[in-house]
Amino acid sequence: MAIASFPDLFGKNALNSRELRKLQRLAMSVRFRSGQNIVREGETANEVYGLSQGAVRVYKKLADGRHHVLRFVLPGDFLELPRGKRHCLSADAIGAASASRFARSELFEFVQASRNMTQLIMDFAAEQLKRSQDQMLLLGRGTPEEQLAEFLASWRKRLPRRTDRFVSLPMSRRDIAAHLGMAPETLSRTFAKLEQKEIIHVEPDGVELLDVRRNLSSPKS
Repeated sequence: MAIASFPDLFGKNALNSRELRKLQRLAMSVRFRSGQNIVREGETANEVYGLSQGAVRVYKKLADGRHHVLRFVLPGDFLELPRGKRHCLSADAIGAASASRFARSELFEFVQASRNMTQLIMDFAAEQLKRSQDQMLLLGRGTPEEQLAEFLASWRKRLPRRTDRFVSLPMSRRDIAAHLGMAPETLSRTFAKLEQKEIIHVEPDGVELLDVRRNLSSPKS
C-alpha cells in the first residue's frame, strides 16, 4: 500500500495546485523505526517534520527524569512548529513511522509567501491550543475514570479510520499515563474499573467502547 505524503494529507484541501507542488518539492521523505527519536528538546531546530504514516509521542522531560507526554501525533499533523532556534520538545516514533522533513527556513519562507499556507498553519496552531486547553480543564477537574474515558473518546475522533466501537491504541499504557498525569498503576486500575462497569472492553491492541459517555460517578446498576 502506498504511503500518503504529508503535503498531500496536510495541504491538498486548502492549497491550490501550484502551492501544493511547491510544498511537495520542499519535502523530503524519511522513515523511523519504532522508538527512534526524531527531535530532541534543546537541539538546534533546523528542520520541521510532518507525519505521513504511523504515530509519534511528543513530550517534555521533567526535572526528575520523568517524561510528560504532551500529545500524540497522527498523519497530517506537524510534530512541532519551532518558535525559536531550538526545539522546545522531544518526539519519538510509536512503531514504524514515515514523515516529510522540511528545512525550517524554506518552509517558513513559503508560509510567508502563501496566504493559504499561512491560514493552514494558523488553523493547525489553533487546533493544538484548543486540545491543550481541553486537556488542562479535564486534568484539573475530572476523576481518573472521566479523564481516561474522555481521552479514549477524543482519540477515536482523531483516528483516520474508525469503526463503530473499536479504538486502536498504538501507544503504551505508560505513555497514556504520562499524558494524563497518572501513575501507571492508577491507569491500570482505571482501565479495569471502566471494563468492570462495562464502559469499555479491553483488547490486546486497543479497546472497544461500549458506553463511554455514561455518567462515570454512578456505579452500574
